[in-house]
Order: sequence, then structure tokens, then C-alpha cells
Amino acid sequence: TPARPPTDPATACRAAAASYLRTALQGSSENAAQTREYLRARGLDSSHLPLLPLGVIDNQTSLAGALRAAGCGPKAIHETGLFERYMARHCLIFIYGDGREVTGFKGRVPDRAVKDVKNAKGFGGELEARSLFGLDLADEAIATSGRVILVEGEFDCLSVQSALSLAKGVTAELV
Repeated sequence: TPARPPTDPATACRAAAASYLRTALQGSSENAAQTREYLRARGLDSSHLPLLPLGVIDNQTSLAGALRAAGCGPKAIHETGLFERYMARHCLIFIYGDGREVTGFKGRVPDRAVKDVKNAKGFGGELEARSLFGLDLADEAIATSGRVILVEGEFDCLSVQSALSLAKGVTAELV
């Protein structure tokens, strides 16, 4: 599949959304605080959260405003899938990529009693097929070792990457 040009509106909007979501995770909103507590309970060190491909929908109105301010048009904003009703509840966002660009998002309810992960509308098919969660964390380790280790879920990847980073300051070739 040929790489999309960097001026592609949907690609640029997904990148802007990912940046906003990552920043929002460090914010003071109720969703951000609840999500950080959930991530801590799942064993992730809070000092590593800015490095991980995670974010939070703190407020869909603020997110939309930030995307408009970043130059995203209504169609590209809609195509992120982050404005579907269910995504407000699934506010912990896993940010997916293909090694070149942000390809999509999955949302999870930040509650250990609820095991529900949903793709943001539009993240499926070809986009999802070429995406690997955590590739941006693992790219140097993959290049060094010449191998990739696939794990089942996002937290399988996140918990190992966070622990390695905390203990040894390195990442593994896990995606």
C-alpha cells in the first residue's frame, strides 16, 4: 500500500487528535484522572504515560475545538471516529499506527469490571490490517534485534514496555 501524502486531511487530523488525546491524559479532567487511576491499577507507572500510545477523551467539545484549531475540516474530524456516542464512555484511547502515521483509535472503558474495547468508527478494514499497537515504542528494539514479538492485547504490550522502561530504561520488540 502506498504511503499517504502528509497533506492528506484524514491523516493530518488523526495525528492532531492523537496529540490532543495524549496531552489530555495528563490533564485535570475527571476522565483523565479516572483513566490515570485505572492505568496505575493495571500496573503502568504514571511517569511513563507520556511515552505510551495512550490518550483520553476528556471532553468531545474540547477535542473538536482543538481539531478545528489544528486546521482539520468537518469531514476529517468525523472520520477520526472519536465523536461517536460510545467513544465518550470508552474514553481511554489506544493510539494505533503503521510505523509512518497514526492509523486509528480504539476506546476502552477505564473500569476493571468492564472489559469492553471498541474500534473508533472507521478504524477497521485496511487501516486496522496495517496497524500495530505499540510499534512506535518498539521500532528501535525491532531494528536492533531484527525481530518482532506479537502479543495478544494492548495491556500485554504496555505492561511489559512500561516495566522494562522503568527497570532498565529500554523497550522491547513487542507489538
